[in-house]
Amino acid sequence: MKNKVIKPFIDAETRARYNAGSFYETADDKRIAYLEQRGFIADADNSGNTNVPETEATEQSEQPDPKPKAPARKKKPKE
Repeated sequence: MKNKVIKPFIDAETRARYNAGSFYETADDKRIAYLEQRGFIADADNSGNTNVPETEATEQSEQPDPKPKAPARKKKPKE
């Protein structure tokens, strides 16, 4: 079953990343229920993607980007 990803995540089982708008596919109904409850994927009934062709499914990174780096410090001018 394919479900539309609505919140980016990394699949704990496969370590694959999924971005919002991509599709998550698995036959494990418990895994789907778990991800739906936590808001990572849309309900199959509400996602409107039950007839999505295989070519539209994408596996993308799902883990949020790491913390942004702190801005570089400005060097003091030499006196």
